[in-house]
Amino acid sequence: MTPTNSPALWPVAPPPDQAALSLAQAARHLTLEQIAVCSGIIAVGLLGFFAARLGMGWLRGKYPGGLTDWLYALRWPIGSAIFYTALDRGLDVLTHLPAWFWPLKSSLYRLLMIIVAVGASIRTADLLVGLARKSFFSEELATDAEVHKVMTRIFRGVILFIAAVIILDNLGIKVLGLLTAAGFLGGALALASKDTLANVLGYFEILADRIFRTGDRIAFEKYDGFVRERGLRSIRLEALSGESLTIPNNQLVNFPVRRL
Repeated sequence: MTPTNSPALWPVAPPPDQAALSLAQAARHLTLEQIAVCSGIIAVGLLGFFAARLGMGWLRGKYPGGLTDWLYALRWPIGSAIFYTALDRGLDVLTHLPAWFWPLKSSLYRLLMIIVAVGASIRTADLLVGLARKSFFSEELATDAEVHKVMTRIFRGVILFIAAVIILDNLGIKVLGLLTAAGFLGGALALASKDTLANVLGYFEILADRIFRTGDRIAFEKYDGFVRERGLRSIRLEALSGESLTIPNNQLVNFPVRRL
């Protein structure tokens, strides 16, 4: 960054070598115009942050459904993007800051915008999960809260994985090597956890075949009780005797289950 040629409102000594400056030393060489413009840009960004949040809420209240629901879900990421961008542009005005500050500012801005993008993606994923349930699932599955929870976790997991790859790449870490190592490690873990994978697949088989739902009474081998919770690995069964039992999903798909 090069200093501007605008006159200062008070006499300012020429800055020394910027590479050796600290922030406190550099602050003494800033002009009043620079400080005022920087503060004004940041203030506009702060107003934009609150305007985005309030505006999206107003739009949703006046025109509910569809696009406005999506914009309302993105009110925090949109407002944050406006403020972070204003903060970044405002700091650009302070041309006498030390040389080491600028790459740090640029990296921090990229990181903040990645976080904003992740937040926007997660909120979009939540809406897409709801849309997919209504469009592609039966009415019974579409209204199942557990299906929604599992699908949301899967979508969020994929998004967070992609975000982690992008962040590591921006930090200069060789992602390809990490993914290769993770692939070998994942293969080894998969071989060591076949039962876990079988339980996860069993969960989706229970959903697809509609074997039972939470709250149903089922009889399975020597067990008889009410399904209180379905999970990716197992179900929690409240037996008629009052006991709370945990039964792996792969057992439920490999043996007959009666819904009473």
